[in-house]
Amino acid sequence: MVRYYLVKGRVQGVGFRWFVQREAAELELRGWVRNTDAGHVEVVARVVRQRDTRDHHTNGTRRDREHEA
Repeated sequence: MVRYYLVKGRVQGVGFRWFVQREAAELELRGWVRNTDAGHVEVVARVVRQRDTRDHHTNGTRRDREHEA
């Protein structure tokens, strides 16, 4: 299955692509992530091996946690 995401908000200059790459590797996803001219981030992800991801969750990046506090 292939999924497309368009992520809006403050996603450039905060390590978002690196974060997505790390999480995708852990979930065994393949695809690409890129910045758009409009300041958003496009993500295309494909499942390599089907597995149960219902228990997988993330707390986001360290910066995300700092902003939530």
